[in-house]
Amino acid sequence: MAYIAGRWNITFTVSGLYKGLKQHGFSYKKPKGVPHKFAVEKRRLRWLSQCGTDHVAG
Repeated sequence: MAYIAGRWNITFTVSGLYKGLKQHGFSYKKPKGVPHKFAVEKRRLRWLSQCGTDHVAG
């Protein structure tokens, strides 16, 4: 909200901003967090087991 006010010198209410975004086809989606102990290799192996070995490079 402060960015819009500073950039274009206009103000909106929170609900007015969401309504305007929705009218133009946008929606707010809360970002998903990444676990503190993110195991990249474990997730890669799980993905490969679900997809099969067709996607393995090399």
